[in-house]
Amino acid sequence: MKKCVWMTCVLAVMLATASDGFARERKQRARKPRRQHMRKPADDFAMMATVLKLEGEAKQKLDAQIAAGAEALKEWEQGDGAKLKELMKAQREARKAKDAEKAKQLAAEMKPLRAAKTKLAADNKAKVMALLTDEQKAGWAGYKLRKDLQMRHFRRVKLSDEQAEQMQALCVEAAKTLPPANDPKQRKARADALKKLSADISEKVLTAEQREQMAKKPERKPKAAKKPRKPKAKKQPADEGEMGNPEW
Repeated sequence: MKKCVWMTCVLAVMLATASDGFARERKQRARKPRRQHMRKPADDFAMMATVLKLEGEAKQKLDAQIAAGAEALKEWEQGDGAKLKELMKAQREARKAKDAEKAKQLAAEMKPLRAAKTKLAADNKAKVMALLTDEQKAGWAGYKLRKDLQMRHFRRVKLSDEQAEQMQALCVEAAKTLPPANDPKQRKARADALKKLSADISEKVLTAEQREQMAKKPERKPKAAKKPRKPKAKKQPADEGEMGNPEW
């Protein structure tokens, strides 16, 4: 009898443990993945060999420069990058303490560190682009432009492989004369050129059905109606007799 009771207890513990394990597993599966960080330049450069179909020595040189750039960035993160993090932390504390003078001083100290990182990225980009021919540079600029337009303007339509190639060709041609994005004086000219390019893509690449889909405004999900708050009942003063009632 004792043996049966003991085995029943053991079985109950095993079932409880297993149930707890399955519950944790379901929770882990149900968790939404963390939002991924924005793509880094090194990630884009890694796509370059595939997009431009680089092979042999050209691909080896590109891979070597990408690795060198990543190593330089790692060294910066371990040196000036670590200093920058400490200064940023100190600046947050200064702002919390409402010490404007200290926060301003820390901002001045951070400025050259950030500039060094910007220059490091720019130098690496220049070295990578120097490995490409003019035709390859145009192809890469067209690819970047196409991806940007697909994300900003054409993400509501699904393009076929043939349509993607047609869009790529239009973007490569447009990229040759597109004003740079970092020139404030040419901001309007760039916006006009991008608007024209989008219109050309819509007319020459998209189908009538896709154009109709693009013209429709995306439906917004209706907001859930807020439940009205119940008014709080005012407490009534208790009578003297009620005060002595143990149920109150």
